[in-house]
Amino acid sequence: MNDSKKTLVNHYLAVSQIFYDCDLRLPEDRSSRIPLGVIAELSLPHIRCLALMGRKVLGEHELARVDELSARLITSPYGWLSECFDDAWDNTTPAGALPYLARKHSWSLRFDAPNKRLMASDNLDPDRATRAEITSFMVDLLDHEFVQLLNQRQSPRTQLIELDDAA
Repeated sequence: MNDSKKTLVNHYLAVSQIFYDCDLRLPEDRSSRIPLGVIAELSLPHIRCLALMGRKVLGEHELARVDELSARLITSPYGWLSECFDDAWDNTTPAGALPYLARKHSWSLRFDAPNKRLMASDNLDPDRATRAEITSFMVDLLDHEFVQLLNQRQSPRTQLIELDDAA
């Protein structure tokens, strides 16, 4: 990562849901969405973190709702999601990964616009948090968001977390 990408913003935390929209004619109909994962971005004065939790596989009933071309990408969603993650990590500055993904993937395979969050000081001291504390915080956040995304359904999942110290 070049030095221009190491300038961090203070205390930015946002989460985006990732899903496949089976019917773009009904954008408000959440029943036409297949949940794929969640991604979170955290930027603190001393560290940048991007974290992803995605489904490993889709159910047969879900794949039956997907067109053939998209099915090739999302039969095992985590592979595609991790490529998107790497693209965002490599090509954005702190606090820019989720807006970048939302702009780039706004059709059937969709990253929702980032939902910015306030950081509760009892969960993490943003000015002194260690890498281990940040990783634990992000894993807990992703677990919570993933369960909400899937509406309590069980689904095999995996995660990917990148951290980069400030210059």
